[in-house]
Amino acid sequence: MLPLKAVHFTQRVAKLCVLALVVSACSSNNIKDDEFFEPAELQKFDRQVQLKRNWSGSVGDGQGKRYVRLAPFYRSGSIVVVSHDGIVQRLDADSGNKQWQVKTKLPISGGVAMDNGQVFVGTLSGYAVALSAQDGSELWRTSLSSEILSAPRSNGEIVVVHCYDGRIYGLRHDTGEKVWEHETQNPRLTLRGSSSPLMLNGLAIIGTAGGKMLALDAETGILRWEQRVALAQGRSEIERMVDIDSGPVLDGSLLFTVSYQGRVVVMDAATGRILWRKDASSYVGLATGFGNVYVAEADGKLSAYKVNDGSLQWQLEELSWRKLSAPATIGPYVAVADFDGYIHLISQIDGQIAGRERIDGSGVRAPLLRYRDSLLVYSNKGKLVSYSIKE
Repeated sequence: MLPLKAVHFTQRVAKLCVLALVVSACSSNNIKDDEFFEPAELQKFDRQVQLKRNWSGSVGDGQGKRYVRLAPFYRSGSIVVVSHDGIVQRLDADSGNKQWQVKTKLPISGGVAMDNGQVFVGTLSGYAVALSAQDGSELWRTSLSSEILSAPRSNGEIVVVHCYDGRIYGLRHDTGEKVWEHETQNPRLTLRGSSSPLMLNGLAIIGTAGGKMLALDAETGILRWEQRVALAQGRSEIERMVDIDSGPVLDGSLLFTVSYQGRVVVMDAATGRILWRKDASSYVGLATGFGNVYVAEADGKLSAYKVNDGSLQWQLEELSWRKLSAPATIGPYVAVADFDGYIHLISQIDGQIAGRERIDGSGVRAPLLRYRDSLLVYSNKGKLVSYSIKE
């Protein structure tokens, strides 16, 4: 667990974590200090595709004023989405119609998931909470060791929750009772975020603030394999930050992850054996498609690496310093959103910008969600819009 002073210090710099990221990136790329604040101006481009708005809605105060990234979740024709001020909605994915909405009055910070008749959220006050997927009524609430900044995940029997202090818990799906606890050692300074678990074949696969990937037995919490993704380097605490804040991505038998100031890594999902690794830096995540893995880098570049060998296919620099969201693929395009609320569609083939739409001016921190043939975008102020490619 972080020393108390370190926790408080981390919280004080929470709103400046992106600034810290950029400062470090600038020092390694010879960018002047007075330039890294300047996001790239959007340039004219040859529009090849347009987005069609399927439906829209709103969810409370959205991401709120704290640095959280509350991603929507899709399961079996429904979408669940939460706001920082405690609103939870379940929506029909095709129409956007509300199936139910509840006002929990909880400071939700850890995103949302739905599985086996229950909806799970995590809070700033360290509670993991289960709601009924039928009507949103509260089923159980379990107090954990610290605030929860990642979405809980369930395999139908065990709910795995990753707390900000590095502790990972396995809770009974039906009661919330603690089954096991696994403690990782956090560095003195960490980014404001945590990796959501990936539940796979009896394992809970999780990235840590220390730059490691862990595979824990979901039933017992026993460590099955561990793999270092990034090695802390440099003299200052900021230079040595190698957090894995985004959830791992599964594509077939391959597992993809990326750390801040570290590497993008492809490994065998069953064993954790690394197949290849390349230097990269991201705190928001990645996506796969067309034989590539797409990384939204900390400095705003979007990089495409070949899945087979990690060779760089293309790199888009036109969106530098625009605080990109995690990417998502839709059709032949990869989409990212930025701090100003623009959604950019980039060709997966050559990395050229092909389309652009604006959801609102509040920006987009939450990861984009692809479901079926649609793209769900959730703005910082709580606007929720489903898009598809206009034929």
